[in-house]
Amino acid sequence: MSAWQLAAGSMIGRSHRISGRNNQDAWYYQQSQDGFVAVVTDGCSSGSVSEFGARLGASTLSGELSSQIETNQGIDWGRAERTVLTQMDVVARAMAEPYSLAIEKYFLFTIVAVAATKDQIEVYACGDGFVAVNDAHFELGPFPNNQPPYLAYQLIPERVQLDIGSVGLRQVWSGDVSAVDHLLIGSDGIDDLIRNQQASRPGLTTEVGPIDQFWQSDRYFGGNPELVNRELKLIGRDWPVQSPEHGLLSDDTTLVVARRQPDIEGEDDA
Repeated sequence: MSAWQLAAGSMIGRSHRISGRNNQDAWYYQQSQDGFVAVVTDGCSSGSVSEFGARLGASTLSGELSSQIETNQGIDWGRAERTVLTQMDVVARAMAEPYSLAIEKYFLFTIVAVAATKDQIEVYACGDGFVAVNDAHFELGPFPNNQPPYLAYQLIPERVQLDIGSVGLRQVWSGDVSAVDHLLIGSDGIDDLIRNQQASRPGLTTEVGPIDQFWQSDRYFGGNPELVNRELKLIGRDWPVQSPEHGLLSDDTTLVVARRQPDIEGEDDA
């Protein structure tokens, strides 16, 4: 049995909902007895179909990191980055649109990712987002001119006014696996969740609550994969009945949370 429990969810932001746009975030996780991998991606709002790239990127990166863990290669983030870039390049070249247009339209997304082996946990990111490791919180961004260093910029350097050498997966946190009790990665929509923790949920009298509810509450890990989604929807939905209230999540909000399996009483009594 894995030493970790994982849960995840995502909610479309109000700004996207009222403009008729899709949720441009994506998440993916995989786990085994050797460890786990989790990835959250956030598509660029100006990319009309960036949710496509976000989903492709999350799945590709998760698959590559999981393969590295399963084959005991250690975590090579440079190789993982190249795998994602290669996949984007292949798909973009197969499209009928000009290459640079396809990249800007489909493949601009931020990344927050964690890879845990039996010995080590590493968190890397490219662009903005949120990370919590035990009691340490890391807010990634914002960036100047609201221009995160999207990984796909490496494919179109002539179109970008950035130092391409600064664009890539960068370490946020690394440490011994035994030092970690819980962690959470998320898109930058988590900022709204934290900012509104003392506000009442639309149509309800219960408060949003602190971010630590997602690793402290057993119910998220009880086997129902929709519970994080449902919690985010209660916070982010618009309440249209009687006294209307706006949802509290203006941006798409996505998280993956991991915590150690609680000790099962008597499991060593054999």
